[in-house]
Amino acid sequence: MIDMRPATMADTDLLLSWRNDPVTCANSKSTATVSREDHERWMKFNVAQGYPQHMVMIANSQVSGSIGVVRFDAERSDVMKYEVSITIAPEHRGCGLGRPVLATACAHMPDVSLSAMIRKENTASRRIFEECGFEETDGEHGFVTCRREPLS
Repeated sequence: MIDMRPATMADTDLLLSWRNDPVTCANSKSTATVSREDHERWMKFNVAQGYPQHMVMIANSQVSGSIGVVRFDAERSDVMKYEVSITIAPEHRGCGLGRPVLATACAHMPDVSLSAMIRKENTASRRIFEECGFEETDGEHGFVTCRREPLS
């Protein structure tokens, strides 16, 4: 069973360690590691002050504790459209948790359009998004875009 909870400032160190993991960096839009100062600024903007433009949700398993994070960022022109991204904790990758984490998080957002930019070579993420009802629509500069329209 996977539960989602809003991230808090107490998650700063955990999220920084996941963000700066080499595999996470390689699959991110920005492949550089993030400094503590920049991450703390990001946390204040996206976690402490974020809703409704930004929602950062921690995925928890009753057995393993915190296993990943899903982030929703509203488009500037339309808060009914969000870009979604997911990171599974390094120690939990390859355990089949990506799809249930993404599906559980997206269930909190049934009334909005969701999109994701995924590196073309990241076949695991592309498969997870497809299994959660996203369709690949286009892509450029080494990325594909996956979209899911509102469910209701």
